[in-house]
Amino acid sequence: MRIEIVGTAASARIDTNDVSGFCFTDFFHLLKVEGRWTVISKIFHTHVAP
Repeated sequence: MRIEIVGTAASARIDTNDVSGFCFTDFFHLLKVEGRWTVISKIFHTHVAP
C-alpha cells in the first residue's frame, strides 16, 4: 500500500495479488471533510495472476 497526503487531499494505491486467479491495482482519491476522510473516487486495473 502507498499513501500520499497533502493537507486535506490524499491518494492511496493498493495492490492485491491472486484473488480467484486475478490481481488488482486499486487507486483511491480521498478528501478530509469535517475531520473525516472520505473516498471521492476509485479506479482499478485487473491483471491475470502469474
